[in-house]
Amino acid sequence: DGVKKLVPIPPTQESVRELFQEKVASEEEMQAWYDKERVKPPSGEASNGEEAALSRVGPRLYERVFKHYTKKQWDKYPAELDASVLLRLPCRTSTDDRYFGDAWQALP
Repeated sequence: DGVKKLVPIPPTQESVRELFQEKVASEEEMQAWYDKERVKPPSGEASNGEEAALSRVGPRLYERVFKHYTKKQWDKYPAELDASVLLRLPCRTSTDDRYFGDAWQALP
């Protein structure tokens, strides 16, 4: 829709509600949303970052967030990166938008 929005990353229920106006209100509903959106890699295993991201978050979230974020961060599109880079992306079913699930977190 061309409107810029700030949403939690890693993706959470709030990310999906804000970007797609989906009524996701529980961890079960968020898991069902992921399950509906995810695209299996053609060969069964992701061969690059794009296939990995699509298998984790599906095409809509990939296009709205990860494709361009990755280009900005590494000056490479996900298809140019190894699958392992995008497979480490946390995909939350909860409302917890912290990168790690640890009790204490800090970035240098």
